[in-house]
Amino acid sequence: MFKPIETLTLGLTYRSQADTDFDGDLDLDGPGIEALPGESKTSYDISMDDVDHPDQVQFGVRYQPHNRISLEADVVWTNWGTVDEQTVEFDEQPANDVLGAILRENYPSGKIVQERDWEDTRQIRVGVEWKATDILTLRGGYFYDPSPIPDDTFDITWPDADKKTYSLGFGLNLGESWVVDGVFQYTMTEQDRQIGGESTNLNHTYAVSGNNGNVGVDAEGEIFGYGLTVSYKF
Repeated sequence: MFKPIETLTLGLTYRSQADTDFDGDLDLDGPGIEALPGESKTSYDISMDDVDHPDQVQFGVRYQPHNRISLEADVVWTNWGTVDEQTVEFDEQPANDVLGAILRENYPSGKIVQERDWEDTRQIRVGVEWKATDILTLRGGYFYDPSPIPDDTFDITWPDADKKTYSLGFGLNLGESWVVDGVFQYTMTEQDRQIGGESTNLNHTYAVSGNNGNVGVDAEGEIFGYGLTVSYKF
C-alpha cells in the first residue's frame, strides 16, 4: 500500500495459485437404469486432482476528498487461462454388469476428461463509503464480473455468465469495543447466455448412438446475498 498524498491511497495485492483436490461420488440415475438386467451398482467413488484456483492480481485506488467520504475503485485480473481441462477419475473399476460395460465403453481410460480452455478475466469494482455520524457508516458498491467460460466449452457443470453485482452496506460503531457491519448484495446476469450448438461438451453429453447432438441452451440467473459481522476489540 502506498499513500502519495493525504487524500489518495494506492494498493496492490497478489494471490498465488491455490491447489485443491476433490473426492466424491458419481451417482448414475435415470429412466430404466435400476431395471437394467444384471445391474448391481449405480454409484462410484471418483476424484479430481489439481483443480486449481489460478493466481490473481488486484490494483486499487482510494480517494478521500473529505474525512467522512471515501471513493474506491479496483481492477482484479484472474489468470483463468491456466484452466485448460477438468479430469474426473474413477477410483474403482466399473462393476462387471450392464452399466459397468457402458462406462467402460465410453470411458476406457477410467477417466472423464472435459475441455475447459477458460479465458483470463478483468473484474471492475467501485464503491463509496459515507460516515454519516460518529456511530453510523453507509456503503454502496458495484462490480462487473465477466465469465471466463467460452461458448465452445460451456456445460451444465459450470453454467456461468457475465454478472453484475450491486451492494448496500452499513457499519455501526458501538463505542470503543463493539462494531457491527452488514451487507446486502444482488447479483444478476448481464444478459441471457445463449448457446446454439457451439459447445462441444454439451453436444457430447447428449450424444445419441455415438453421434453428437446440436444442443442449445438459454441461461440466466440472479443471486441474493447478505451478511452480518459483529466484532469485539479487547
